[in-house]
Amino acid sequence: MVQQPPTKSHWLYRLVRWGAPLQIMLIGAALLLIDAEEAYLARQSPAWPVVQGTIQTSVVQHTPLNYKGSKYHASVVYAYVVDGQPHHNHMLHFRGMTSNAGPEADRLLAQATVNRYPVGKPVSVYCRPGHPDTCVLEPGLRDRSWYGMGLTILVGGLLLLVLFPWLLMKTARSSRRA
Repeated sequence: MVQQPPTKSHWLYRLVRWGAPLQIMLIGAALLLIDAEEAYLARQSPAWPVVQGTIQTSVVQHTPLNYKGSKYHASVVYAYVVDGQPHHNHMLHFRGMTSNAGPEADRLLAQATVNRYPVGKPVSVYCRPGHPDTCVLEPGLRDRSWYGMGLTILVGGLLLLVLFPWLLMKTARSSRRA
């Protein structure tokens, strides 16, 4: 006996029709919102007050990965004082997407960053007004962000919302003919 595909009133049909695309759209929207806040802060950061700081540590960190070999990144910690209160931070810039060029390119990029920020070097720290723990050494919006990924996932969810019913109906028609 051939099993018939679910009808429109069946719970499985409704789950596939609405559940999966809506979940995908929610993930895309969340990525967009997270990135929108960070993009806003990044755009504002060049105008933030600047205090002097000093690089405390600057090393290339190596993380072995089970499935892909290795990952390298620069670990730079700097100290600064705002309103008489000492602070430490590690944020060089507002995040962008990481490189997918491979471990050697990651290592070279991390080493270049460590070379730019040697221990003891005085640095300008851009501090968010009223939030001295939100600061960066490299202000501004970086060219690569998660915005594109969030938008892609959101649009993908919208496409699934439209395409799932069509695919289910096509499958139902072809199984009836068989």
